Amino acid sequence: MAQADNVKSVAEIISTPAPEQSGKRHWSGRHWLLGSLTAITIALAILISLSLAQREPLYQGKTVAAWAQDLSNPDAKVRAHAEEALRALGPDALRPLTFALHRQDFPGKKWIVGLVIKLPRPFKNTLLRVFKTADATSMRISAAQALAVLGPEAQAAIPSLARALNDVNPTVCIRSAEALARIGKPAVPALIAAVRTGGLEVRNSAASSLGLIGPDAAEAVPALLETLQHGPTYDAKQAAHSLGKIGTTAQPALLGLLKTKDAPHRYLAAYALGVMGNAASNAIPALLETLADADTEVRRQALASLQQIKLADRRVIAACIQRLDDPDENMRVAVLKALALVGSAASNAVPKLEMALKDPSGSVRAGAIMLAGRIGSAAKPTMPSLRAALRDTDESVREQAEFAIRSIEPPPTSRN
Repeated sequence: MAQADNVKSVAEIISTPAPEQSGKRHWSGRHWLLGSLTAITIALAILISLSLAQREPLYQGKTVAAWAQDLSNPDAKVRAHAEEALRALGPDALRPLTFALHRQDFPGKKWIVGLVIKLPRPFKNTLLRVFKTADATSMRISAAQALAVLGPEAQAAIPSLARALNDVNPTVCIRSAEALARIGKPAVPALIAAVRTGGLEVRNSAASSLGLIGPDAAEAVPALLETLQHGPTYDAKQAAHSLGKIGTTAQPALLGLLKTKDAPHRYLAAYALGVMGNAASNAIPALLETLADADTEVRRQALASLQQIKLADRRVIAACIQRLDDPDENMRVAVLKALALVGSAASNAVPKLEMALKDPSGSVRAGAIMLAGRIGSAAKPTMPSLRAALRDTDESVREQAEFAIRSIEPPPTSRN
């Protein structure tokens, strides 16, 4: 009889209409019951799905997914421990990570979460923790990060990572590209395909990863050159940077681009050669010619690249001295700063410094004075102009003049 009374009470709750109220809407007992049952059912379904979808291997009592999530922990020690654990798991972690890399939220999740928020606090807090644990986007990000930790051991995940480059979440795309870069050479074909066919974020993430792989990505040079020449500005700059990281394999094509009629292509070719650093020493003669390019931006980039490759080269110093009378003010300033870096090795610039010390631009005058001070005693012929600069209308010029005079003619040391 008691059992019948209980059934009757539940039935009455479900069948009794909610009282009409004006103003703010309140949930009736029926709504609370149905809402709670719905949310609990879906939460249980999620938990069952998570437990049955993959039988994950354990390490120190934790699943692969748990270790992957620890990679985003703000504590560096926790992150380092997670990396050690994932490396210890090795290939055994690939299957659950690949599965997690493509996990999607179930349909209607937003609606259900909205319903859960309105439940009584004990239900709400518990269920929201469940939904947070089951967040598909964070799981995909963690999976990609974990695959990056595995590096070459994650080679079998290349097809899944290549698909993840097109994920709707940009962070998943970036982390997947990083994982492919850590895998290395075996991932190059997938990254080349992404450079040629992907959307904007995909193309740039893939190009960046090819640069991170470096010389082992030599087969990507044609695709990156194509992007440099025909892609949008942002794409082209990233492609140029990656070509520089790949290294000498790209040099012949880049040297050819320095001769093209298209100024942006000449600029990007010079930029890529600079990224190569010392490896591009064979490109110094071509870049020296580019210092006289008709385009101001190309000249500036050629100078910047020569600094990255070998500024102390006598040929570079001599060419910089010749550009002290460049028609562009910013270029003149850049040349003076570059020569100041080599100090006394730029002593041959002293005859031309007089002209720079009288330049209409205060920035150029200050740069010339700085160079004189760095050259040292060999710049004594400029002393009259330096003393005159102590009365310059530009404060920065006056300050540089004081420093340069002390550097060229140090005050005598007092004797006690």
